[in-house]
Amino acid sequence: MRVLAVDARSLRTGWLQAPSLQVLLADGRLEVLQRAVTAEGGSSVPFYLGHRQGLMSSLNMSQVPLTDVPLERILLHSSSCDELLHRRSKATRVMYMKVDIEGADIQCVQKLAIAVKSGEPRPSFFSIELPSGIGEALNLVHTLSVDMGYNSFKICCQRLYNLRIGKG
Repeated sequence: MRVLAVDARSLRTGWLQAPSLQVLLADGRLEVLQRAVTAEGGSSVPFYLGHRQGLMSSLNMSQVPLTDVPLERILLHSSSCDELLHRRSKATRVMYMKVDIEGADIQCVQKLAIAVKSGEPRPSFFSIELPSGIGEALNLVHTLSVDMGYNSFKICCQRLYNLRIGKG
């Protein structure tokens, strides 16, 4: 199985230095793109990294919890979810796609639905963060089930499991 990871952080630091990931990178089972995921893709966008919070970063600095933490502003090339799916499906079918892109999740799924309707193979398994509003959640369920043809998928409220947010 091959994995495509999209991360805004530097490709030379942090989580990628783990020996097990270095083995996956070396044998081609892991590909990492330093990108921001946006609704449209294809441009450079500001991205805010919260270093003390690990993974808590966003395109919108107001969406990074505990905003008293210093944020680093960097410019990144952006890709849309359908671009990323197309990039992977040319090489091999995407088995699992996890979407957690702080505010652009629903736009991502809508772009994926258009790609799937146009003949792009959909990922076999799909996981996404639960949107904050009930209307958005119902729209998400409709898009995944009706527009993309999933009988089952995972929608998770990750904020419940994030101790950094829970501790305030």
